[in-house]
Amino acid sequence: MSSLRPPNTLDEARVEAVQRARTRWRHEVAELGGANTLLWHRTSLTGTFDLNLAHPGGVAKLLSGRPTPLSDLVREQVAFTDAARRLGGIRDKVTEMRREHGLETSFLAIGLATWTLHRVPVPPRAPVLLRACTITPTDAAHSDFVLELHEDVVFNPVLEHYLRSEAHLQPDPALLAGLSAQSHGFDPRLTYRALEDICVEMAGFAIGPQMVISTFPWAKLPLVTSYTGDPEPLATHDVVAALAGADVQLPSTSPDQQRADDPARELSALDADASQRLVVDEVSHGGDLVLDTPAGTGATQTIANVVVGALSEGRTVMVCSEDRTSLEALRRRLEHVGLGDLCLDLAEDPASMRQTLARVRHTLDRAARRGRAGSRSGPAPGPRRRPLRAPPRAGGAAP
Repeated sequence: MSSLRPPNTLDEARVEAVQRARTRWRHEVAELGGANTLLWHRTSLTGTFDLNLAHPGGVAKLLSGRPTPLSDLVREQVAFTDAARRLGGIRDKVTEMRREHGLETSFLAIGLATWTLHRVPVPPRAPVLLRACTITPTDAAHSDFVLELHEDVVFNPVLEHYLRSEAHLQPDPALLAGLSAQSHGFDPRLTYRALEDICVEMAGFAIGPQMVISTFPWAKLPLVTSYTGDPEPLATHDVVAALAGADVQLPSTSPDQQRADDPARELSALDADASQRLVVDEVSHGGDLVLDTPAGTGATQTIANVVVGALSEGRTVMVCSEDRTSLEALRRRLEHVGLGDLCLDLAEDPASMRQTLARVRHTLDRAARRGRAGSRSGPAPGPRRRPLRAPPRAGGAAP
């Protein structure tokens, strides 16, 4: 919530400090989790399930988008046991990434592209197309799993980025992904041919027809590339500049409990005690805060009130958390006060992006219908004003 400095007031030392720090941050993010498997995929004993060894009938059923039991894909008992072990490990990792980091990482990779790089002994193996995949056990004993692919087919964004930035090629990801939709169903062969034509000048470029289910870090590329470009926009933010090691004089103000408790300045829509109201008030007045809140002390409710206060002042808020359950709890509180329609879940995977766009369209359509209904009903009666939140009544929630 801190103020931003106009670019023309930035000193050179501050911008250079942010540039150095950003280079370091970019390297740390790139190294996080090792090499990006969307460019350097390697088969593992527990984290990969290869569909090329599966029964053709089951594979065709899966690619058509229908729920497909693992037993339809692998019909020999010993091979089924190994496949179930692999899928169980993949599902466990996917669940961990979703629960602890809010990331969707389960995909079917279709086609693996490889090419020769000088002085690199192991060549890249980059998935060409990706489809989100859900893995659901049929019972508590995990005696079988049901696999289902999302309808969206996406060209690998990391491969596209590499071809543009390193090979200076101009692939059209939407066109390449669209070529896989044929009249007889999903068929990636036209995509392979078109991509091989685009990459004909790349040494040793070839596409293998492998199809593997594994975990892929969809969000890593956008995170790494966010640390590129002009450093001045980052340097304008006092907190970012201070974290980068620049000499920044952050404003030092004392919390004002009397101001926070003033009913005329009330911004909370949910119950809040004195300390929580103080947080909301500080944020609304541009404060930069770090809160250490033990579990059960109302952190989520406080954040919800911060969001409500910002929205009531016409601002937007981005709430980030590595724990998706925390975001879901925040959404429930905002829905409780009628602000659920203003929340967008900005996950990074294609299926979530489609759901977000659908939610935006639904909200806009509903707002338009309300506007038309209001215009037909004539002018509203005289204005009535009431505080956003009245003091709570004894033994009950705030009205």
